[in-house]
Amino acid sequence: MKLSIAVGLGGIALAMPFPSHAQEGALIGVTRAVRIAESVVGGRAMEADLDRERDGRRVYEVDVVRAGGVREVRIAADTGEVIRTGRPGLADWIDAEEIREAARGPALAGLLQALERHSGGEVLDVGFDVERGQGRFEVELSTRAGVTEVLLDSRTGRRLAYMADD
Repeated sequence: MKLSIAVGLGGIALAMPFPSHAQEGALIGVTRAVRIAESVVGGRAMEADLDRERDGRRVYEVDVVRAGGVREVRIAADTGEVIRTGRPGLADWIDAEEIREAARGPALAGLLQALERHSGGEVLDVGFDVERGQGRFEVELSTRAGVTEVLLDSRTGRRLAYMADD
């Protein structure tokens, strides 16, 4: 299904698709990949993005926090099959404060599902950061209005900010 918005230019209407992973083929989406990763590892996802394996296959890479630290889950983007789990390649980039904050609060999959349902959009990417002691998810969201970044409080899921993505 092709999603588009109409833009009027001096009486001319153009149909312009908004960015979507679905346009890249039948992909499962970030939200579903996060749900799978949280279920497999038994923790809380903190970051997720669409990546490409060396063989060209599209995969979702999801970092999940659990009691033993951070686990990376690689999921086939077209089927949802878990390809592998293990320590992230750069495990040291996550400091102890980020791990503590990322582990608190509701499951990320539920927050993303609610955000998509409320906005009518699609989550493209999720990052995690701690600023002034507050953990927050940085969600790249594609909607009919364009691509935006939504900041969510990691403990409550409350929206902190909503801005045009640059």
